[in-house]
Amino acid sequence: MLSDSALTFMIISWLLVLISIVLTLFSRYKHTQFKQHLMVFLNITLLTQITLSIYNLTSNQNDNLNNFIVSCTCVLLAQILCNVFCYMSLKRRIAKVKPTLDSFSME
Repeated sequence: MLSDSALTFMIISWLLVLISIVLTLFSRYKHTQFKQHLMVFLNITLLTQITLSIYNLTSNQNDNLNNFIVSCTCVLLAQILCNVFCYMSLKRRIAKVKPTLDSFSME
């Protein structure tokens, strides 16, 4: 059986992933500055989840770790996918908004 701290970590991790997914989907309709702030939030969340996953995996040395490892992997993969989608969306938005040299007049 997993400890209470490990279960609390998993609940918090899934809530953070859910918030990340909702904000990533919502960012589709928002401006570049919102996406930049979202990218910072997603990076901090990913770093936090990686740190807590490593801590919980090293502190829990039970035989029933398979489900916990699978859950940690799913959480981290979902968070990484949110980061990738937000990054790609941000790069597209910056490229769309960025003026080109053709738009400037030399007269």
